[in-house]
Amino acid sequence: MSMSWETGAERALEQLCAMVPETYRELAQASARGEAEVAAGEREAGEVGPEDVVVGWIRMTPADQRDGLVPIIESLGHDPVEYADELQSEGATTEDAGPDDSAM
Repeated sequence: MSMSWETGAERALEQLCAMVPETYRELAQASARGEAEVAAGEREAGEVGPEDVVVGWIRMTPADQRDGLVPIIESLGHDPVEYADELQSEGATTEDAGPDDSAM
């Protein structure tokens, strides 16, 4: 069951997806929608807000490409500083994480 979405969140998702080549747009939208709903769930929200969309978009962007998101986040009317932790995160989920090599 998907969450309800604020109008501003839908608009932010549309703006972000418009930057994706049409061939990949539907896939990008589905991925971003899922990540945004996870972000909203993490903050125990009843609906997805524009901030959740930004967090979701950051999470689905490879870490080495996230610097390019700063002007995009600004263009959506958000302060990139508010997303510094997400932008600097490696973005690895537990499924992606390999064995802990720090003990070696």
